[in-house]
Amino acid sequence: MKQESLSIIHLFLEKVEEMLSEEFIKSLEENSTISVSINSKKGLTERIAPSSTSIKAVATNYRIFTSAENISIRGLGKLLDDPDISLEWKKTYQDVRDKLNQFLDEETGFHIGDGGTPLTRRYIVDIFINGWIFHVKDSDKTKVYREWKESPLIFYGLEQVFITVIYQLSGAVGIIAGRCREEIMRSAE
Repeated sequence: MKQESLSIIHLFLEKVEEMLSEEFIKSLEENSTISVSINSKKGLTERIAPSSTSIKAVATNYRIFTSAENISIRGLGKLLDDPDISLEWKKTYQDVRDKLNQFLDEETGFHIGDGGTPLTRRYIVDIFINGWIFHVKDSDKTKVYREWKESPLIFYGLEQVFITVIYQLSGAVGIIAGRCREEIMRSAE
């Protein structure tokens, strides 16, 4: 395996371990329930989900894995050109990437306006990441996020989609990480 590929894999594994050790992931693994109870007179009565702090912490890793970085899911595609990386790694990587992209691009059942444009998981995550967590200035995405927040029933449904996507990404990078560990062991032989 090329030294550059090995360096990318090691950094990828480091970031995967960091993500999987986050409170957000641990809380979902310990209590897989995400639920919201809303009373029409009292408003929100109960919200069972990871804390805002833990969501913000894991979002940093989400952003790394979905950016143009060498260790992002897209960036790992460069390893496909390394002839010393196994076909098993390449197949697993491509399968996981394809399934993740399909999952992100599926419609959620939420629409903009009455019967309007259906929202994809990718769009919902983009609004939460870039309209709430990272870019809180008065951007278009911040405005959309604030509009969603005005309707608790819709907002908490969208938040559940967001949480589910981040959790699914952690599973996807975990699968790729398993293959990366195998590649390291194979190349050491």
